[in-house]
Amino acid sequence: MASELIMKWPENIAHVNLHAGSGGAYEVSVNGEQIWSKLESKQYPELKVVTDAVQAALG
Repeated sequence: MASELIMKWPENIAHVNLHAGSGGAYEVSVNGEQIWSKLESKQYPELKVVTDAVQAALG
């Protein structure tokens, strides 16, 4: 998913950070603002859901 996001917005996304964790966390943030939380939604995000949220966050 990270590569798809970078390819979609190469001028806006400088890097994607992946952090190993535990407890099933899958959090997506743009400029420090959380736009997706697997812990809150209880489901793994589909690419379209994340790209729509990133698009909205980028304006």
